[in-house]
Amino acid sequence: MPTVRISAHESSTAPPAWLIDLGTFADEVRFLLEIRMKQYADQTTGRVLQAFIGAAAEDEIVDRSFQTSTSIQRTGTSAMVRRAMARGEVDPGWSVSDIVTLIAAPTMFRAIIENSAPDQGLVDTVIDVVTKSVRQPPGQPRIRPGTPRRRPARPDRSRTRRPGRGGTPPPGRRPPGGRCGREPTGPTVAPAPHR
Repeated sequence: MPTVRISAHESSTAPPAWLIDLGTFADEVRFLLEIRMKQYADQTTGRVLQAFIGAAAEDEIVDRSFQTSTSIQRTGTSAMVRRAMARGEVDPGWSVSDIVTLIAAPTMFRAIIENSAPDQGLVDTVIDVVTKSVRQPPGQPRIRPGTPRRRPARPDRSRTRRPGRGGTPPPGRRPPGGRCGREPTGPTVAPAPHR
C-alpha cells in the first residue's frame, strides 16, 4: 500500500487528540477506548496499522509520519491524565507516560498482534484496572472491599513463663494443700482407732 494512502488512513481513523473534559477520568478513558473499539471493529484498520508499522521500519519518511501521529495522540492523552491528577483521581506519584501506555496499548495489541477486534469486555477491564489502581500511590497494595483484615497471631507465652509465677510451682516442690494449691477447708475427721 502506498505511503500516502497509509498516512491518510491513519489520520482519518485516529481519535481526536485533545479530548474535552467529561468530568471524570473513567468517562474520558471510556470515551477514548470506545472510539478505538469501533475503529478496530473494521479489520482494514488493523491491517493498515500493520502495514504502517512495517513501512516505518524501512522508510524514514513513513517512520517520521508514524512518530508524529503517535506523539500527537500521546500528548492529548497525557493532558487527560493530568486533568485527572488535578481532580484528585490519579495520585501524583504515578508516571503520566506509563498511564498513557496502559490506556493505549491493550486495544492496539488486540487488533494488531492478536488480529482480533477489541470488545466491550476489554474496554471495561482496562477502565477498571487503570482508573482504580492509580487512585492510590504506587506500590501500595489494593484491598478489595469486604476483604477481612488478618489480625496478627498472638505469641505463645506458655513456654516463656518463669517457674513460681502464674500458678506454676517451681520444679521439685509440690503445691500446699493438694493438687490445686489450696489449703484444705472444713472440719477434718480423725480415723477411728483400731480395737
